Amino acid sequence: MKLASYMIRAPMSLEKMTYDPATGTLIYRSKMHAGLKRNFQVMPGAEWLELLCKHIPDRYEHLVRYVGWYSNRARSERSKALEAQAPVTEPASQAPKAWARSPPTPRQPGRG
Repeated sequence: MKLASYMIRAPMSLEKMTYDPATGTLIYRSKMHAGLKRNFQVMPGAEWLELLCKHIPDRYEHLVRYVGWYSNRARSERSKALEAQAPVTEPASQAPKAWARSPPTPRQPGRG
């Protein structure tokens, strides 16, 4: 059942995959790989299924990956940018607050 839920929400683009039933191979096209010097990967269907299953977390283990705006890198960069923009201010003087200067109000009968 768990594998089926990952198949429904594909972790990779289905448009980039081509399956050849005659040979049982799968071709996955992607960006140019610097090490392989090509933009595709050819593998048997069983090997592709094995690679897909490696992305499924164990039972009771949650696998959450944040990308884009919510990624750790993006959040850190926004935080640093805000710190750089914020002017450094001196702490306010320790003047007594208005509520501390006013005399206490008498309690009303029947309350408290």
